[in-house]
Amino acid sequence: MLTPANLQLLKKCIQHWRNSFASFLSKVVTKESDSGDKLLLLNHYASPTVNEYFSDCTTYEEAIQNLNSISIRKKNEILARYELTSRKQGGGESLEQFFRALK
Repeated sequence: MLTPANLQLLKKCIQHWRNSFASFLSKVVTKESDSGDKLLLLNHYASPTVNEYFSDCTTYEEAIQNLNSISIRKKNEILARYELTSRKQGGGESLEQFFRALK
């Protein structure tokens, strides 16, 4: 089961992979290349479980948009405010752990 800490780690991993792939593309693909080249590279380097989310896409931009829609979720602002106001420090929880949980 994913805990909030693991979800944060997952978001960081996804963001890191996306940035690394963008850096890779900037060195490999020229400005004159079309998005088909980028889509082929994305198909090659993405894992099979991730590939299923954009396998029916015809352009690189569409594939990235699909990946962003499943990996980047906006935090519910109302829920975040509620959690902030209702959170209490646990008995064995240090002040640092309490502040980290609020973030």
